[in-house]
Amino acid sequence: MRLHKAYGDIVRVGPSELSINDPTLFHSIHSNSSTFTKGPWYNLMHPVVSLHMIRDHEEHTLREYEPRVALYTEQLLKRIVCNGNQTVNVTALFNYYSFDVMGDLAFGRSFNMLRDGAAHKYMKSSHDNMLTATAFSHLVWTFPIVKKIPGLNYGHIQLQKWLTEQNLDHPTPQDEVNLVWDAHLVVVAGSDLTAASITCLFYQLALHPRIMADLQIEIDRFYTEYEQPNHHGLSKLEYLNACIDESLRLYPPVPSGLQRIGSPQGCHIGDLFIPGNTVVQIPAYTMYRDAKNVTLPDDFIPERWTTRPELTRDSSIYAPFSIGSYSCAGKQLGLMELRFVTSQILGHFNVSLPNDFDPKQFSDGVKDGLTIVTTDLNLVFTRRDC
Repeated sequence: MRLHKAYGDIVRVGPSELSINDPTLFHSIHSNSSTFTKGPWYNLMHPVVSLHMIRDHEEHTLREYEPRVALYTEQLLKRIVCNGNQTVNVTALFNYYSFDVMGDLAFGRSFNMLRDGAAHKYMKSSHDNMLTATAFSHLVWTFPIVKKIPGLNYGHIQLQKWLTEQNLDHPTPQDEVNLVWDAHLVVVAGSDLTAASITCLFYQLALHPRIMADLQIEIDRFYTEYEQPNHHGLSKLEYLNACIDESLRLYPPVPSGLQRIGSPQGCHIGDLFIPGNTVVQIPAYTMYRDAKNVTLPDDFIPERWTTRPELTRDSSIYAPFSIGSYSCAGKQLGLMELRFVTSQILGHFNVSLPNDFDPKQFSDGVKDGLTIVTTDLNLVFTRRDC
């Protein structure tokens, strides 16, 4: 964001790499008709070919996960109840939740973090591995060398070893490698992203009690009609979805955007010529907080997605899960978890910030680790039926 403020909408961030903060070029780069494909970062683990790295437009599918999401949401509520009215580190708790869901879906068994109230040792390895990937996202050519240095790559090696142990019966070595990295993709997309997104949403809700109260009214109305949560019904809740959308605008899952690479012959997009094989990124965090695109860009205003659309000049550039042929395959699962957790927690609890809470400390602790990374967030939960 600071680079774009200093140097304008198009900033050269590498020998053949551009960061583009121009909403008029967004669809030219990310739409279904775009000639841009996934950039060299996706080859970081060559010869691995995971779903995240696939450039074939037909290979992303979605499965139904609702019963297990509901199961772990119930376990999350029980864990909150066990803490009574004490301050709860929800960053840790939401990580436990998302890793348990991911473990069940990816490996057929939970990590049991919610049950045990303790972190699995490979959760930290996963987080460290993402920070490594971030560091080399602009230096892809150096990674084959660095990954052979054990002292610099211990977390990566340990995570790889553990993921390999989860996939023992694959027919070919290449299939085994690919499946291991499919598992790694699920670990990241199905846990880290979800946990951080839920944490940021609850930070904003606790910071804005009026908005939380309005959302609880909608949730209470929903539960008078449905005894148990169901995703089809939750997906129709206008204000719930507006709160989620607004939180994802302020804290997009991939703050710097995903790499795309142009055709070898180069191309024109708008008035700009992109030389051949140039890597481009559209930084979501910067674009969504740019006053040229959004009125009151740093304010949490869910109504900009409902009754006050004039606060967003072009909502079509809002795509926290990306758009087009390479959009996130886990989008619906992530939204399902966000809706289940938010509706269940706010249906049972009022949420508030501790008296000694410093909003600036939390905001400054939100980092770009390829995916968004949050610092610890402590909240107080009070039973609504008390």
